[in-house]
Amino acid sequence: MRTTKHTFFCLAMILLTALTTASCEKWRKKKEVDPERVFILYSAGFSNLSPSLTEDIQDLLSGDIPAKNSADVVLVISRKTSDASGRDYIKETAPYLFRVYRTKNKAVCDTLFALPAGSSLADADNMRTMLSKAAELFPVKHYGMVLSSHATGWVPAGYYASPNMYRSSSGPLRSSRIPAVDPPGMDEPGFILTKALGPEYYNNGGIRYAHEMDIDALASAIPFRLDYLLFDACLMGGVEVAYELRNVAGLIGFSQAETLSDGFNYRKMAGHLTGSPDPEAVCRDFYEQYASRSGNYKSATVSLVNTAGLDRLASACKPLFEKYRSAIASLDRNNVQGFGGTKHWYYDLVDVLEQAGATAGELASVRSALQSCIEYAAHTGQYYSMYGGLYPIDAFCGLSMYLPSAGSSYLDNFYRNIPWNQAAGLVK
Repeated sequence: MRTTKHTFFCLAMILLTALTTASCEKWRKKKEVDPERVFILYSAGFSNLSPSLTEDIQDLLSGDIPAKNSADVVLVISRKTSDASGRDYIKETAPYLFRVYRTKNKAVCDTLFALPAGSSLADADNMRTMLSKAAELFPVKHYGMVLSSHATGWVPAGYYASPNMYRSSSGPLRSSRIPAVDPPGMDEPGFILTKALGPEYYNNGGIRYAHEMDIDALASAIPFRLDYLLFDACLMGGVEVAYELRNVAGLIGFSQAETLSDGFNYRKMAGHLTGSPDPEAVCRDFYEQYASRSGNYKSATVSLVNTAGLDRLASACKPLFEKYRSAIASLDRNNVQGFGGTKHWYYDLVDVLEQAGATAGELASVRSALQSCIEYAAHTGQYYSMYGGLYPIDAFCGLSMYLPSAGSSYLDNFYRNIPWNQAAGLVK
């Protein structure tokens, strides 16, 4: 009987162990979730934007960030100045890659990787290194990114801040160094800062210089296909930018005009971009927070572009650019809807064609193509620029473009070889 009881006891323990193991395994499978989506905030702020970008990250952490065992991973890549004022560009800082998540109702930041102090996030090689490390740590099928920094649209790196340093025709910079200057009036009380001057600074002998990245370099620096790429930055909302990045991201969100330094609504951002990501909601929040303001602060332009429709848009624009090339080249820029203030290189695409003489019938194919690629577009009826103040918005199709009559021979030569111009044939 002892043997029988002992055998029964052993069998019972084996069964109990098996059930417990199965239960633990079931619990483990339920609790441990393989990452499926990665949302990256790429925050390049070694510049006068440092305080604003620091606040953005704090707002992100206070929002609906996921738990560590979620299918969603939220990463932040950031380099800021060491001082709270954002004006100390002499003491070099290091860019960090860190993961943010919530545990026990508390936001946690885990540092995963860092580059040496002084490494600029506006450098294509450094961007590629950071993003490649993110992909190595979290190899998923779905990536999305918000890029927050200064930006200057499609124009060559440095041109926006110092156009006189460029030759009047094709050729290199007169100097390889681009002095970094704060915007006019920055120290004046009540001055409104926008994100429109040189992404990051670097130092040489205690002197600041601007370090910028061309759009083609940005495209080559992103090592994976993005579901969405949202720019919390100025002047990126051009057809030239969208077309350059069409093979990098499925959806691109950006502003045609300058962006006030407060930028996107970061408190709501993680909630919109995790689970079932909704980039349009981020764009809508951006518009709505500025539409409710007044005066100079009622300033926002934004659109969300489905890049799959951009080739169709190029095909629709090409015959009209050919037919109206001379008229476009002689347009008075003051008669066309612009978005750059006195920095006059960004104009509404449809308004350019209308002012050049294109008829409603001729524009039908362009408007139809725009409907196939513009998923969301909104503006506040006016925009603010550090370079000129407040301007009305009387025409808005959701994409800006270069206007040769407002440009230069240098820009024409640069523009001639960019992918959009190769496809649409504006500048011959």
